[in-house]
Amino acid sequence: MRRLLQLSALAFAVLAWAAITITNITEWRIVAMGSPLVKLGNSSISPVSATGWYVYDGLNVTRYSLCFIPGWEERYDVGVLGRRIPVLSASLCREEQVGAAGYRIYLGGQLQVSDTQVCGPPVQLPAALSWWTTASSGYWVLTTARFTVDSVKVRQFINFTAKPMT
Repeated sequence: MRRLLQLSALAFAVLAWAAITITNITEWRIVAMGSPLVKLGNSSISPVSATGWYVYDGLNVTRYSLCFIPGWEERYDVGVLGRRIPVLSASLCREEQVGAAGYRIYLGGQLQVSDTQVCGPPVQLPAALSWWTTASSGYWVLTTARFTVDSVKVRQFINFTAKPMT
């Protein structure tokens, strides 16, 4: 009888532990949202310009590439920075540059980045992204699109890669 009582107590303890374990299961939900900033390319000027992306230091980087005639002044509307929320403004800042080049990058008609200017003023989105170049050799410029959402400052990488036509 005593053994039966011990087995019953053990069975009850196991059931109680299982019940506690079952009721303490947590539900995990991943709430992922797209970025409030949308980077679009202009496919109508292909193959002179193209848009894509790559991974840099674990981050997704949008790349705008351009083929140019060395020494000529060229201007292309390579894309648009759009928005997924009602009001959003952004600016571009140069983070890194490789190669000597004469270039200017505009957002909504406002100069943002050039070989002499590091950052531009905020521009209300959506806004056209225009790229002017007078380079004689290839170069690339890594920029960040900077904006603020709910008092959080955000930066997204955008690379501009220019190659001379051959």
